[in-house]
Amino acid sequence: QSQSQSQSQSQSQYISSSCQARKRSDLRVRAGGGGGEFDDMGMDGQDDNLDDFCEAQNPILELQGAVTRIVNECPWTMEQTPKSIVEYLKSEVEEVQEQLVLTTEKAKGLGLGENDDPAKLLDAMDAMLEDELGDLLMNVLLLTSIAKSHSKRGVSIQGAAKRAVEKLHRRCPYIFGEEKVASVEEARAVWQRVKREEQERATTLTRNKSS
Repeated sequence: QSQSQSQSQSQSQYISSSCQARKRSDLRVRAGGGGGEFDDMGMDGQDDNLDDFCEAQNPILELQGAVTRIVNECPWTMEQTPKSIVEYLKSEVEEVQEQLVLTTEKAKGLGLGENDDPAKLLDAMDAMLEDELGDLLMNVLLLTSIAKSHSKRGVSIQGAAKRAVEKLHRRCPYIFGEEKVASVEEARAVWQRVKREEQERATTLTRNKSS
């Protein structure tokens, strides 16, 4: 078993076990705290009520593990650079756009669906969109891993996701905080206002460091 394979398996197992422990803790609290109440809920320590993200076979965790192996074991991938992956990423964005504007008539022309069944046609179109979105997600993970290995910097998909969550919390205080908005325009104005404030703070910090 390769080192990268062991690392990806260990990472998935760690994330899964951490999610399970947190979920069980939440269930105990909801039940009133204490093992007895937890057992009375019929869980018996099993994973059947864990949310999707915490499932051991979650496809996102599997994809991350697969990308980790590919980056470390695939000869083609090992020759890629952040610049080359960005080009593939641009191509995948274009393919997602094509699927988003695909009409049922065009889909029929591509031979999707069976016997003009509308439901099966839509299922086939959804599958194609998911396939392209999967390629997009895969390339984002590849870019993160390859950028880390090439730059020797401490970047990671976990770090990127954490920063994205923090940004959403900052820029949507009307959802995650106490601020109120009554329209799309007000929500957009709040986002832009917080963004300007962030940029101003960043500029101030840069000036202070250089002075």
